[in-house]
Amino acid sequence: MGEVGKVGVAISSIEDMEELLAGIPLDKVSTSMTINATASILLAFYVAVAKRLGIDPERSRGRSRTIS
Repeated sequence: MGEVGKVGVAISSIEDMEELLAGIPLDKVSTSMTINATASILLAFYVAVAKRLGIDPERSRGRSRTIS
């Protein structure tokens, strides 16, 4: 309970991901995410947002680290 709201964000939809990434030039920055079992879903949202912005996902850079 003491950690609620201190780290991370709640992402439940592609709209949440769009809001989180708003204003970030995904083709010009490197993104790093430390995530858990939802990694594949969040990566799919990330790619979908890039596509909605007209950015080729191949131009995005970054890494993710899965934690268990």
